[in-house]
Amino acid sequence: MKKITIFYIFLFHVLLVQSNNILKIGQYTVQPTTEFSIQLEAENSDSFVAFQLDIPIPEGFIYIDGSAHLNASRISGHALNASLLVGNVLRLIGYSLNNTAFLGNVGTLVSFNLKSGSVPAAFPLLLNQATIGNSQSNNILNSTSNGDVTVLAPDIKVSTTGLDFGRVALESFAEQGFQITNEGSSDLNITSLVFNDSQFTTTQINNFVLTAGSSQWISVKFTPTAKATLAKQLQIKSNDPDQAVINLNLNAVAYAVNEIHVGSIVAASGSSGKLDISINNMEAFTGFQFDLNLPSLMSYTVGTAQLFRSDDHVVSVNQLNANTLRVITFSPGNKNFTGKNGKAVSLYFLLNGVAGYYNIGVSNIILANSNSENVLSASYAGSVQISSPYISTPNQLNFGDVSITSEGNQNLQIYNYGQEPLIISQLKFSNEYFKSPQVLPLTIPVNAYFDLPVKFKKTLKGSSSGTLKIVSNDVGNNPLTIQLSGNAFVPNYILIKPQNINLGGTKNTEVEIENEEEFVAFQFDLNYPIGLTPNLNAIALTDRKQDHLVMATSLPNNTIRILVYSPNQKTFTGKLGSVLYVPFTCESSIFSGNYNLVFSNAFLSNIKSENILYSSTNGVISIGLFNSTIKINEENFEICPNPATNNFSIDGIEECATLKLIDMNGREILSKQILDKEKIMISSLPKGLYIVKIISENGVVERKMLKN
Repeated sequence: MKKITIFYIFLFHVLLVQSNNILKIGQYTVQPTTEFSIQLEAENSDSFVAFQLDIPIPEGFIYIDGSAHLNASRISGHALNASLLVGNVLRLIGYSLNNTAFLGNVGTLVSFNLKSGSVPAAFPLLLNQATIGNSQSNNILNSTSNGDVTVLAPDIKVSTTGLDFGRVALESFAEQGFQITNEGSSDLNITSLVFNDSQFTTTQINNFVLTAGSSQWISVKFTPTAKATLAKQLQIKSNDPDQAVINLNLNAVAYAVNEIHVGSIVAASGSSGKLDISINNMEAFTGFQFDLNLPSLMSYTVGTAQLFRSDDHVVSVNQLNANTLRVITFSPGNKNFTGKNGKAVSLYFLLNGVAGYYNIGVSNIILANSNSENVLSASYAGSVQISSPYISTPNQLNFGDVSITSEGNQNLQIYNYGQEPLIISQLKFSNEYFKSPQVLPLTIPVNAYFDLPVKFKKTLKGSSSGTLKIVSNDVGNNPLTIQLSGNAFVPNYILIKPQNINLGGTKNTEVEIENEEEFVAFQFDLNYPIGLTPNLNAIALTDRKQDHLVMATSLPNNTIRILVYSPNQKTFTGKLGSVLYVPFTCESSIFSGNYNLVFSNAFLSNIKSENILYSSTNGVISIGLFNSTIKINEENFEICPNPATNNFSIDGIEECATLKLIDMNGREILSKQILDKEKIMISSLPKGLYIVKIISENGVVERKMLKN
């Protein structure tokens, strides 16, 4: 046998010729698990003496051993070898021991039988490694034509392996579903849908047909009749050849509804609210226990617990910690609560907190029946919604600088952004220098504000700070602290008040000091505009001086420095008024307008040489034509004496003025700043008639004087 096998493994050489030599298999349609015959055909224009090929058997198919045979009408002493190789491959070899050609040019060459599988599908019939040999051992095969076989059968597919209904209460139901699909090539007959528990049902009829590629949704309803944990099955039977029976798992937990519901409270902060706890029960119960997990704004009012639906039941309420309240009820006679739903106990709480929504948790719950079994099925937390005022103000109030002789006043705007009226009951100041005249209690409506008057008064100089604590019914901001600050100063000022000066005229500019404290000296630099010329020699102190002396120095950039002091450390008199005259002459060429006299380096010294000056105020001098030359009569202007020998004075000058003495030839003999009744020495002047010209803010006055 070995020699024959070796002899007939041909070594074919490819010979390219113009011929038509084909091996082919056709197409077949079969039922599942059915034996059928396959024909290998040859169409040949050339004679051939042998052939060989491999045909992989489709998955799930079975080759019928010994079924392969040659077509008697095409052989002449030929033999066939059919063997199954590794991988379920059928190898067919046909040959002639005397090199005789196969008969005919068309028709079946070999037939063999297969048994089809159960899976519906189209499977290929492949011709691999095919050869046709002529008498010269050449492979004359031009081409092959593969075939296929289609198994006509239904193929059931279920969309899930099981349905889990979860927890379902008695006296209710739950529905779930699944889909059956026919993925096969022929009708799927569902012959029965059978539940092994009557609590599961379906409205689908038991016997129905699904054509190839179609689907059907199956709805399953679970209606529990008793408490239990169920693991059941739905049996699906069909004509699927390899899955005639499918078991679908059904899981569910049937329970009795025995629930505790914690209620809710809606109330204003500062008020009392009632919390109801309800129980819905399908089964009887004799007592219950639970812990309430309270937000910090809730305080239980001791002794307010009230039972409902009770018989001989007793309630006990204990505060386990700041936020946990334990409630226990029981029946000494082991009696049941009445009814199947409704309020079981109510508790009262004092509510005091910031507006908002808060959870009331419940834990460690027992709902006990007469056998001491916990029949609780579920619990539900509660809530509390608080409305309250909400105070809002600036966090600080600064009075700045306030004179010790006066009082600082500010308004603190207090807003209420809450949902309830804001009631301010107390104002607590930490420092005696701050206070409010507001009458309390003060109520501010919702979405409104109030200007709270606050005062700062201090009679000693220096800065002060403190706090204002506002006590109100806003629990979240109680008290609300405001930072207060202020600085008390002594009002010691150097200033020049607004004044006028005529073009080409002279003006005594008054420097005033307003002082609450005594002072012995002062100094300042005064910057003046171009076009004004100060007369340093005519600067004079007022009658507020005692033994004080004045020194005036000219500095660069139109600035003069004035120093006034007392050799004996004596104080100036009074607390208000002028202390110094500074005469300025105005050029006639300067433009009219307002000009500044600016202080710098100002110093006001007390007897300890401390600078007690608080501030200096610059002056404004208006330059223009304000007055004309006037003559004066005997009633308000007088030269004394007249005639005069050694000296004379002027009566009727209301303020410092400029005196000019002119001889009869028009020559100016003397020019100086004078005060009322100030003596003017003339002993050295020649005898004769002179013109006395007085230039002041009020105009120019001329009189004649005789010198003896």
